[in-house]
Amino acid sequence: MKFNLNFFTMESFDFWNTNHLKALEKIKKDNQINKYFTNLNLVFFEVNEDSKLQGNYLVYLGKVNIGFIRLIENGNCLEIQYGIFEEFRRRKLSIALLNAVIDELKKYDIDKLVLYIKDDNIPSIKCANKFGFEIEKENIDEKVYSKKLR
Repeated sequence: MKFNLNFFTMESFDFWNTNHLKALEKIKKDNQINKYFTNLNLVFFEVNEDSKLQGNYLVYLGKVNIGFIRLIENGNCLEIQYGIFEEFRRRKLSIALLNAVIDELKKYDIDKLVLYIKDDNIPSIKCANKFGFEIEKENIDEKVYSKKLR
């Protein structure tokens, strides 16, 4: 599956594609991404044939891979996980990406979006607040943020 979102393209991760495997290696080497994500190797090879949106996507700005996004379906609720590569951080790309993704997801039968954000991930917390996500639940070292789409 492929989504064209304003300036971004989200392309389904394909473990047969050597460029995608190179991107996965870059993701796994990014210390900041690995600080907040575990088992990335396993996560990228998960396949759920029964869902419309669920999957791992590489995110491109033009032809340049700037990171990834993962969508996890749970009924009419969708969890979003994403990571932007070090060289593209602090450029407000996560805000632009999240804005484009939310606009796209409004076309689908999704009632609520969910983000799990660790307490020390200040940029992601600011991004969630900017889009009106509210704290739904507090865990030991993270909070669950949610936003109703309908």
